[in-house]
Amino acid sequence: MPDTFTRTFNTPTNPVHIHPAHEAKTLAEISSDFNDLITAFNALSCSESYAAAVLDLTADVTLTGITKSAQLNGLDATLQVIAAAANPTDTVLIDVTTVDNDLEIQVTPNDGTNNAANPVGLTTAQLVLAINGAVSGTYDSIVCTIVDADDKLLLFDAAGGGATALAHSGEGDGIACSFWGGA
Repeated sequence: MPDTFTRTFNTPTNPVHIHPAHEAKTLAEISSDFNDLITAFNALSCSESYAAAVLDLTADVTLTGITKSAQLNGLDATLQVIAAAANPTDTVLIDVTTVDNDLEIQVTPNDGTNNAANPVGLTTAQLVLAINGAVSGTYDSIVCTIVDADDKLLLFDAAGGGATALAHSGEGDGIACSFWGGA
């Protein structure tokens, strides 16, 4: 028999080619070897995962890397809610900065000074929309000016959140999380 010869067995999903050196194996041994190969392949293909971090809020916000990689692992992210200020018109300010290689998201609600005495806040669900939008715009009828000089918001998506408003010295202020699990 030539060395290039293979025998093909038809299975319900794929043909299995057996090299002549393995012909002496029983079907159970071949099946076991095949299952070992499949297990090893699945372990390799599933070894990539997304890094994630959770902001522990009344309704948690989960931040998940947009690519399967360890790039975000160890990155700490902190949400800071600044006291409401005299922002332009009806705008909420969101400033994303990198401090000592960690991420800080500062939200400054509007105190209404420049908006006919109508304060404007941001709920945790609206924060999720703004993070996912990553640029200045209107999110759930709230106008947000986002400054993200390093484009950090483009590295992850957000999910979750709820109707609870972010508040200085309250909901969301000083909440930190760390990204982990990316591979």
